[in-house]
Amino acid sequence: MTRKFAYALALAGQLVLPPAASAAEPAICPQISALPADADAGERLYAAGACALVRQDYREAIRLLEMLVTQDAHPVYRADLGRAYLGAQQFEQARKQFQLALESAPPDNARRLLQVFLQMAEQEQTQAKAWFASAAVGQVYDSNINSGPLSKDVTLFGLPFTMNDSAMPKSDRALHAAFSAVHTQSLGDGLSWQTNSAVDLMRYQTYGQYDTSQVNVDTGPHFSLGKGRADLYLPVGVGRTYLNSAPYTTTRSIAPQLRYSVSNADMATLNLPVANKTYSEAPAMSSNSRGISLAWRHALSEAWVLEPSLRYVRENATDPAYSNIQRSLSLSLRGSLPAQLRFSGEVSATRAGYAEAEFWADAARRDTRLNYALSLSRDLAGGYYLSLSWLRMRTLSNLALYSSERTQVQVQISKSF
Repeated sequence: MTRKFAYALALAGQLVLPPAASAAEPAICPQISALPADADAGERLYAAGACALVRQDYREAIRLLEMLVTQDAHPVYRADLGRAYLGAQQFEQARKQFQLALESAPPDNARRLLQVFLQMAEQEQTQAKAWFASAAVGQVYDSNINSGPLSKDVTLFGLPFTMNDSAMPKSDRALHAAFSAVHTQSLGDGLSWQTNSAVDLMRYQTYGQYDTSQVNVDTGPHFSLGKGRADLYLPVGVGRTYLNSAPYTTTRSIAPQLRYSVSNADMATLNLPVANKTYSEAPAMSSNSRGISLAWRHALSEAWVLEPSLRYVRENATDPAYSNIQRSLSLSLRGSLPAQLRFSGEVSATRAGYAEAEFWADAARRDTRLNYALSLSRDLAGGYYLSLSWLRMRTLSNLALYSSERTQVQVQISKSF
């Protein structure tokens, strides 16, 4: 066991996955040439899998290491199988292997390394660097950029009115760009400081007054608990939204998050967000909110994950007409398809009830919001990813002004750094 752990740690000690081998490098990699004369068949198979990892041939590494694990489920073999899954962007399978390896009570240095890898799988990162970032650009078709109502016929002040064409749904195409980064600073065994930042830009081709910009940052301590089985993140965040370059909303939040691995196939996540949101031009809508959400992630197989979730949010606004309670239920499915395709789908339903009627309405607002989302993505050479996504949003309200439908279709290319 000592030789296995020492060998694995020597290979895995460089947390950044090594670059692909060049054509000038020898066909026999150092891991194989360094094998002792008395190496058994398992060690030789493991060395071949390690070589595939060095070459970034993750599918070959998975094939070899899966074969090895069926013969010998040693935690070192599971750890490197998890690394291969990370490189192949199969994060749920990676998480499972790292968790199984941690349950074997490895030495302290190996346990700390496995906790880092486990956190990478949770954050869907392929490399454990101090900084991890991704950038994306895409073209979007949006059927209803101004959230215009379904019907021209509405009731205002108890009287029937007909909306003019300028207020009805507008469709447009847009350029979408996004950038996100994660910084993790280790503070000791099981403790780190994590910072997440994101920028999102939408620029419409025809109706520029609906262009949006969003900037979000959250930061706080991250604790790894129970030998990596649980983790706690305590972030404080701030976000700013701009509409056509003018300030629109500012949000300040604290959102404790606790995740716990119930088993190798199941993980529970509890969130307790508290937020303050201010509207630059509509102070009556400014609010404080608090909520709770519970998600349960279940691995259906090595390649597919199902995740139901429940959410409750109470929002108290300056004007009671905008104070509301939201109850949501969602179900998502993610997994791998042939031809190196990855699939994700989600459906969610939200009921929102408002405290009082707006000054022009004869009843308080009651909404049912239904969202459907599908996405297909595929790895490309050079660390790029191509995705096609579809999003359908439908709001059914007792007030016709707020009933709407919206469809977004996006083609996007992204890259991780």
